[in-house]
Amino acid sequence: SGELRALQLMVRGARWQSSDPFSTAKQDIVRMRDQRLQCVIGCNEDERDRLQELIINVQLWTDLRASMGKYIQQYDILDVQKARADAPDWATHAGGELKGTVNYSAIGRISRRICEEGKFFTIEALAQCIARAIILECDAAKVRVSIDKPEAMVSKKAAAAGCEVTRSREDFIF
Repeated sequence: SGELRALQLMVRGARWQSSDPFSTAKQDIVRMRDQRLQCVIGCNEDERDRLQELIINVQLWTDLRASMGKYIQQYDILDVQKARADAPDWATHAGGELKGTVNYSAIGRISRRICEEGKFFTIEALAQCIARAIILECDAAKVRVSIDKPEAMVSKKAAAAGCEVTRSREDFIF
């Protein structure tokens, strides 16, 4: 019937809208792995005046579709990439792709800055501080920060003590 056909077209043309930052619109992941930094961290008196090594990993969820440019659905992606990379104005194309992604160096700079400037009692507090800064400065929908503190478990014959926190933008709206 005509009503059914109109409903089918409306449903097919409708795009799922969600205010949930974990929705499919932001399912791409950018990673930084095994960044080794020094930080004053710990609750014990002997930890309050010395640097300790930490290993930091970050995952952030964002929408990377714009990094392919606006013609992604109309052409073969590999052919487009080859043509753009070999074009005389390749720098323009590279700049366009960079606008659609996250500055990986920024993730490392943020975690380094926080470790260098802060003095933390716990790796949990540090992880949340890094998560907040990355969400706000990198416009991420969600971020996961894991921190290992290798020195903490040496006497227990374990590789490290660690924690992992996952936060979304809503966690930092007051």
